[in-house]
Order: sequence, then C-alpha cells, then structure tokens
Amino acid sequence: MTPRARPSRRGKPDAARPAEWQPYAPNGSVLRSRVMSCCGLYELASEGGQYVVLRQAADGYEEIGRGVHQAAVTVYVALVEEHRGEHRRRGEVPEYDALLDGAGAVDAS
Repeated sequence: MTPRARPSRRGKPDAARPAEWQPYAPNGSVLRSRVMSCCGLYELASEGGQYVVLRQAADGYEEIGRGVHQAAVTVYVALVEEHRGEHRRRGEVPEYDALLDGAGAVDAS
C-alpha cells in the first residue's frame, strides 16, 4: 500500500487574505445587497449566482472575493473582524452586524 500524496497548498489563494481590490465589474444581473458592515464600509452582495464583497471607492465601487457564497462570506468576515478591531482599539463598541451577530452568525474563530 502506498501512502496518499498530500495535496499541494502552493498556488491556492487564501480566502481570508484575498489578492487585492479591483474595480467593480457588474455582470448585467441585478445586484442585491445581503448585509452591510458597520459604518457601511463593506457590503456582501449577490449578483447572477455569485457573491461579492464591495466597498465604495472615489470613482464608484471596488470588489473582492467574487465567487461562491462561502468564499465571499469568508472574505467579508475577515474584513469586518479587522474593522471591528479598529473600533475596539479606539475604545468604541462596534455596531451590530447581521452576519456576525445575528441568529445565523458565522463563527469567526
């Protein structure tokens, strides 16, 4: 019996630390906002069967984490947790987030 080869992790993007923000590219479908972070900084939206995280930029919107629901939620949670940490460092209480604090809250640990 030969041992099973371990799958390579090289070249696999880290969903919690996506490459970089890109200009938002609508695909012609209806964009539906699913949840927005405190301060309105990040928005998890769905569009044409895909999910995407958006943020406002000087000349429109930028996107990151486009893909299936779980991948986009992973990116959203990582960004929101980082943003909430900034609030806590300033001694502020972060606002309620339906995805992180609601009935279907995501375990960020």
